[in-house]
Amino acid sequence: MLKAAFRLIVNACFAVVQRVLLIAAGGAAVNWLFAVVLFIALSGWTFAKVALVVIVFLLGFPVAWLLLGKTYGLRQGIYDLATKHKIALFEYLIYQLTATAQAKTLDNPKLQQGLLQSRQWLSGMPAPVRWVMRTLIRHLPLNEILRDTIQNREITEANLTMISRLAAQRLDTRTTIVFLQPSPRPLLGLAVGNLVAMVLVSVLA
Repeated sequence: MLKAAFRLIVNACFAVVQRVLLIAAGGAAVNWLFAVVLFIALSGWTFAKVALVVIVFLLGFPVAWLLLGKTYGLRQGIYDLATKHKIALFEYLIYQLTATAQAKTLDNPKLQQGLLQSRQWLSGMPAPVRWVMRTLIRHLPLNEILRDTIQNREITEANLTMISRLAAQRLDTRTTIVFLQPSPRPLLGLAVGNLVAMVLVSVLA
């Protein structure tokens, strides 16, 4: 069960990275291809025109796609983890926290310390997973929810799922997860702006 939860979290985090790379690489590739076609198809280029194309289509829009793709992809990944995969997320978090603290209830100060230092277990995870999980921890009160849920409960393999489900329910009631869902409007706005810039340069060049 724990391995399945870990695998699900890792796959979700890598899906975030893939989404970011797809948006960034796709936007950059379109702009670079457009710039190359311009340089080949058109003649009589002045230094000013060349500099404009380089700045706008080889640098400007590719960087914009990278930044926006990172923001959108990360927020979408966090939203997916907080909604679709929250049971697996809490199963793994609870196991890691109790293993780190080497204790069974919150009466033991070691577990309190383990909760406060819960990010230590991220150090052994792949970089894409660390990137997503650190952002998730910043957005959601996971430690607080875990403290309230684990209070005076024995942590065993048998009741791990039950405690995780209870923690997931508290996540729903104590946070507004909907705000994490990104809007596609910024991406559409960038796409429209990019297209308008390409048309203008093609007409004026």
